[in-house]
Amino acid sequence: MFQAKSARPAVALMLLVLAVAASAAVAAVFAGSSAAGAADPFVGAWVGVESPVGDGSTDYMLLGAPGPNGRWTYLAYETGATFCGGSPLSPLFSAGFGYSTGSVLTVTITTAHCVNGSPGAFPLPVDVTMTATSDGHLDAGGVIFSRIGSHGPFVALARVVTSTQQPRTRTSPS
Repeated sequence: MFQAKSARPAVALMLLVLAVAASAAVAAVFAGSSAAGAADPFVGAWVGVESPVGDGSTDYMLLGAPGPNGRWTYLAYETGATFCGGSPLSPLFSAGFGYSTGSVLTVTITTAHCVNGSPGAFPLPVDVTMTATSDGHLDAGGVIFSRIGSHGPFVALARVVTSTQQPRTRTSPS
């Protein structure tokens, strides 16, 4: 009985990873290649560690190129989120959209999934502001994000997400 309870978060995580992978595969069929990531201060795969601000977790983030409406795509994974609670802190998957003005990107997080099943510490949506720095990083409230290299599955997913040819999706009004 104890094993069944402790396996639930692992099963939920596995299902969520499979759903993301399936979505990426479907999106790849519709997506074209893009060089936007090289010239754009936001587009791409990013990693940041919440230290000295935050809870010490590692944050992974994908920012897709803006569509014709200027709306950016945001997907993220945090290794241990204070938002989710628990001991140790639970991982968090989140998604949303953003709009930029100059060197500032404001992301509205509309979806969050705590692996431990927690509803989260506060209701969504929530806005997060990121500033592109002159040295090629993103500063999100003191958490400094760096671009992730050119290899690996996270970067492959980033190539799909950052494509300028976004598939049509149904979204709720915001």
